[in-house]
Amino acid sequence: MVKTYHDSNSTYGYRRIWKESLKFGFKNSPETIRHLMTKLKLKVVIFSKHKSGHCSYKGNLGKVASNTIKQKFTETEPLKM
Repeated sequence: MVKTYHDSNSTYGYRRIWKESLKFGFKNSPETIRHLMTKLKLKVVIFSKHKSGHCSYKGNLGKVASNTIKQKFTETEPLKM
């Protein structure tokens, strides 16, 4: 199982390794293969189903008001008076 994982350049998950083990005559369940892979710390890091996620950032919206009453803003930390 470890050799199959490393031969695939760490791209085979438990399903592909399970199918490869069936070809060689090992009759295990996919859950057993998944459990063994977690014990051996074999994890696919190249591909991910949830790659991008959701990003709601739209940049700078609107405009910043001008300093008409000439206030001095000198705070270096937020929420300080």
